[in-house]
Amino acid sequence: MGGVKRKLDLHIFLFCAVALVLSLSKLTFSLKQSKLSDIFGKSSLIIYIFHGLILDITAYFIPKGTQILTKQFEILCIFVILTCFLLSAITNAFFHLLKKLKE
Repeated sequence: MGGVKRKLDLHIFLFCAVALVLSLSKLTFSLKQSKLSDIFGKSSLIIYIFHGLILDITAYFIPKGTQILTKQFEILCIFVILTCFLLSAITNAFFHLLKKLKE
């Protein structure tokens, strides 16, 4: 399991390094307000909060000492993102229900 976490940590570190460089650069990019940008914006907090937990849960089911291939890592990342979007949809529906009950 230690080898798996070190590989994942390296990928995450490299992604954060690139994101930091881009955020501190003078490059700017913005999406026009659309339904898709609303979905991404509302889901970003849920993805940020739950990605570590979901990765730990999925790593629990991977046998210790197993090397994760690049393809498996990509599938795992896609699974984590889809699960986070699902959690985001459930959370948004829950808050929508609470808002309706309050009215």
